[in-house]
Amino acid sequence: MKLTMAIVFGGIVIAWLLQGFFAFSQARNIQKTYKELTDRYAKDYCIGFGQAKGRFFGKGCILLVVADRNMIVKDSVKLAGVSVLSRMRPNRDLIGRDLSLTVRKEEFLQLRDQPKRRFIKKRDQRKTSEEKAISLAARNIYDYINQKNQVSQA
Repeated sequence: MKLTMAIVFGGIVIAWLLQGFFAFSQARNIQKTYKELTDRYAKDYCIGFGQAKGRFFGKGCILLVVADRNMIVKDSVKLAGVSVLSRMRPNRDLIGRDLSLTVRKEEFLQLRDQPKRRFIKKRDQRKTSEEKAISLAARNIYDYINQKNQVSQA
């Protein structure tokens, strides 16, 4: 009985250590990808990071590279997969998309739906974690560009 408990406890500890190692390597991969994007696009473009947790299928992480003036996506990288073994991979679906429309639509929907309902959303209005991450990255870039424009005007 004691030997069985020791084996089970040892297995749990080993699994926990492996999970920690893989989570650390995933975080390093995200940092490395971010550094590569900043080295490649830092002068002329803004880089935004969006992260959102999903209910069942993990979280969505996305890095967007956007031109300052027109908010058109130049490059996009997303976290592909739901486990700690997933890595950042290129996301070609968003290249060429206009993020200014995404941000304005988000603001409109928030203002429109705010007084009516707080917690309940219709099934068709729910977003995936990737859509939430894209909205957050777009919001971060939009806020950065507005802040930069205000400083340059002052």
